[in-house]
Amino acid sequence: MNPKMPNPDRLNIEPTSFLPRDIPFSPEDFVENARKLVELFERGPDPTDRIGGWHGTSLEAIERSLIHGAVPGSAIQHLDASAGHLFFFPNSFQGDSPPAPYEYFGRSGAEHYAKTNAQTAFVLHILGLEFGDARLQDDIRSLILEYGDEDTLAEVSNRLMRRGLNIHEVQVLVKQSFARKGVVISLSAEALEQMNVSDGDVPGEDRKLFVPEGLPLSALVRLEALGAAESRYFEILRGLVSAR
Repeated sequence: MNPKMPNPDRLNIEPTSFLPRDIPFSPEDFVENARKLVELFERGPDPTDRIGGWHGTSLEAIERSLIHGAVPGSAIQHLDASAGHLFFFPNSFQGDSPPAPYEYFGRSGAEHYAKTNAQTAFVLHILGLEFGDARLQDDIRSLILEYGDEDTLAEVSNRLMRRGLNIHEVQVLVKQSFARKGVVISLSAEALEQMNVSDGDVPGEDRKLFVPEGLPLSALVRLEALGAAESRYFEILRGLVSAR
């Protein structure tokens, strides 16, 4: 019997069951990738680790890595970055705060990115919408980051209604999405040294990699679940691996 893909329940923020998905995959690769993800989740901080940076992501991206054995990059064209770029915050600042004018840096920057990314991905996935639509992603992200702002709601509502979406339903999902906190991935410094790294959106603040096939799980040092839903997801995944 093929293992079922672990998915958060589409009506409940907690990933409480395994739901099948119509995506072809190898059961053997699935189990091996699941085992690698569980090992990364269980791995605690180690002072000997050489961490080159942090990437913030969502459970939806983690699910795709179960199939392909790699964390996917962006699905959209973003400023001067094409689809397939993966953004991360380098491990280059010391102390508790970055030098001006940087707003986000290091692990805290990845945590902020993970939260926004996870909440946006949740809404898009529940609605069954494409991740490759930059305008749509920006609109959903605006509703999340500026929740309760009437001007933002009015502006975005017009565009979403033209797409045939029920704005009340979207708003309900946006509120539910706040239970998602995302996942922070620690990236191996050794792996990054072998890759072509360039400046991200804000030079000196974030960096990017071009990984059209995704970032291999072998380049990861650790996974940190930031919320209860994410922790529960990995606990279910651990149970699946242990049962085999």
